[in-house]
Amino acid sequence: YLSDSIAEETRSRVFRIIDALIKAAEPLGISMDDELRFCCGQDVVQLRFSEATTEVLHELTKEEKMAKLQYEDDLKRRGWGSKPNIRKYDHIYNGTVSVGVGEKRRFRDSKSGILEQRLGEILIAIFVAINDVKIAREEREEKERKRLEEEQRKKDCQKRYNEEVARTLALENQAEDYDMARKIRALIAVVESREEISESMQQW
Repeated sequence: YLSDSIAEETRSRVFRIIDALIKAAEPLGISMDDELRFCCGQDVVQLRFSEATTEVLHELTKEEKMAKLQYEDDLKRRGWGSKPNIRKYDHIYNGTVSVGVGEKRRFRDSKSGILEQRLGEILIAIFVAINDVKIAREEREEKERKRLEEEQRKKDCQKRYNEEVARTLALENQAEDYDMARKIRALIAVVESREEISESMQQW
């Protein structure tokens, strides 16, 4: 996590800073994982170390000098050549280290003091950042809880509505069955009241 942002000769210093922060944070219930993140329960804050660079004129390597000479020779002899891609400047690590705590705070070496003199401030920033992460997580969880409650409430309302519709349909069916049975009984009574009824009519 440091190899792309810190010079090799500066890393031992960064390790000492990390070590001091770990020892100061542990009594507060905060630990560091393998990804340079301070953790308190499920809430984590990332530390990002970087080292500033100074821009200096690029000093040609032996191969680059040869490629440049070849290009110049091609220009003289043929009037054209493949120009080598040689950068003009190098960016050299200069020992000025900075550390980002989460997304909001950054501390760096300055004329007024180096990082080692600001470990207390960095530790407070870590604690505040973890607390911010915790608050944000709890807000997300509360929002999700309310969303699930509202979803369940809607499901319950839909279920009650479906049950009511089913009861209403059943009642309507029963009313229709009763009305049909009443009509059939009335028809039978009329038929049976006739003086002469054939055997087939009686069976019917």
